[in-house]
Amino acid sequence: MIPELPSARFLAEDFPFAIRAERHDRLHTPSWHSHEFIELVFVEAGEGYHVFEDASYWLNSGDIFLINPGEAHTFDFPAGERVAIVNCLFLPDLWPESLVRTMVPMDGLDYLYIHPFLRPAERFRRVVNLSGPTREYVRALLRQMLGEWSERAQTGAGGTKLLRLQLMELLLLASSEYGRQVRDQDRLAPSPTTEMVRRICGYLELHAAQKTSLDALAARFHLSRRHMERIVRRETGMSVIEHVHNVRIAHARRLLEETGDTVSAIAEKVGYEDPAFFTRLFHRQVGLPPGEYRLQKRRQGLEPRRRGNGVANHKAHTP
Repeated sequence: MIPELPSARFLAEDFPFAIRAERHDRLHTPSWHSHEFIELVFVEAGEGYHVFEDASYWLNSGDIFLINPGEAHTFDFPAGERVAIVNCLFLPDLWPESLVRTMVPMDGLDYLYIHPFLRPAERFRRVVNLSGPTREYVRALLRQMLGEWSERAQTGAGGTKLLRLQLMELLLLASSEYGRQVRDQDRLAPSPTTEMVRRICGYLELHAAQKTSLDALAARFHLSRRHMERIVRRETGMSVIEHVHNVRIAHARRLLEETGDTVSAIAEKVGYEDPAFFTRLFHRQVGLPPGEYRLQKRRQGLEPRRRGNGVANHKAHTP
């Protein structure tokens, strides 16, 4: 079973954010793990493999990428290789609603709401690599954030507003570079409608467990509810509600396989107040009730993926 690192272990309830600088090499590598929070990784120096889900991808100095909640990953290094990285750990509700609402309809946060939900091969072909003055600016910004975080740890207060804005600036810079890369690499760029639907679906991936109405969701993206429902169905073949249920059930399947939480607790974690409704929906979509699904997976004796065991390696393209 791959351990999932809980948010409560790393993030404060009143300020769901943390930042730390780390060095990894062949002898000092984190084991396979996933986490309940989002992780932004900036490679300050060095090279190595990022082992992610079913494959591994070569990392270069200047790379910046996101790991979603629940995604299993680690690092691997040929002899003599090492990396120095800075990790920002956070939850999507770090920022005030009013600030996020001004950013979501545009391409300003596409690196948060689109890039992490692309197919893995496309996602890691498009790892953003910062170079020149932008790389140095991001490195200096992260060092400033580390200083703010250290001061906050010592004093127990302060720094939250600045750290929120600095992390938002990082995401805006990454999104800007991501957009440039897409335009440069893709002969046929996605249509504005496709991009909007990707933003909506990416937002739902990160917020599926939260209560929201279709009217509120449409307003967030400056759309009418009718238009939003129409373009989502046209692009995905599903209604918005069907997409939310699919995301929640996928999350529930992972929790059933990887944790010992009760069915009621899992139902609540993925966004359902009524365990009976969750059980019926799960049965309808998966073909088994949650308890039987967990038993079946245990009987099958599924083992966690192991580093270097049939994992494909890919050298990431640096733009």
